Amino acid sequence: ASTTLIQLLDLDPPPTVRSQALYRLGVCRFRTESYADAATILDQYMTENPTSDLLASASLMTGESLLRTGAHREAATHLERVVERFPTDEGYPSALLRLGECLSVMQRWGRAHDIFARHRQSFPESPLWFQSQFGLGWALENQGRHDEAIEAYTDVVARHEGPTAARAQFQIGECLYAQKKLEEAARELLKVDILYAYPEWSAAALYEAGRVFLDLRKPAEARTQFTTVVESHPDTEWARLAQDQLERLGVRRPD
Repeated sequence: ASTTLIQLLDLDPPPTVRSQALYRLGVCRFRTESYADAATILDQYMTENPTSDLLASASLMTGESLLRTGAHREAATHLERVVERFPTDEGYPSALLRLGECLSVMQRWGRAHDIFARHRQSFPESPLWFQSQFGLGWALENQGRHDEAIEAYTDVVARHEGPTAARAQFQIGECLYAQKKLEEAARELLKVDILYAYPEWSAAALYEAGRVFLDLRKPAEARTQFTTVVESHPDTEWARLAQDQLERLGVRRPD
């Protein structure tokens, strides 16, 4: 389909045909995960057709494409257009989630919190509710509002299963660690490895639990956590960090 559309555009068709071909080509590129091309083509479409009935759809796909390429600031501009101008469009819920994601990467925590809150309030039964709920917690945590963040994360842990729940459990431990509630932090971090089968979060949580035990002046417990990371998750960055900690504790690197 893309080849046919490109050939059609090369023929310099009438404006109506050109606009349809541009939009469809952008959609094709988006669906085949050619995100940089999709963003360029759809941006051109919107420039040439600023009052199009497909402006919301084109804006959402452009925003998502730019997000996938790491252009978060540019992505946010297009997603804001959907959020502020097209609240009744079917793509509005997705635009809220992706905009919240962009704003979080940009560390615009107050605005990210507001966007995730809008999604939770507007779409409480959304199958993706846990994404906005976690986003709320992440925005709160990064504003130093740890008690509120723990409350948000706890809702994810209680009602969802999956990697987002594992990460939410991890962040509960991190919030408690930031509050210097060390015994509680260790307990919550260890739950990640016990309750969830997601190695990336188990490794992170065990390493952080080791650090907490060091702060508690419990080197034996810390050594146990660091050793588990090295032995159970050897190919991770957490294993490298854990090995460094073990060497500081006098445990030699294995030959």
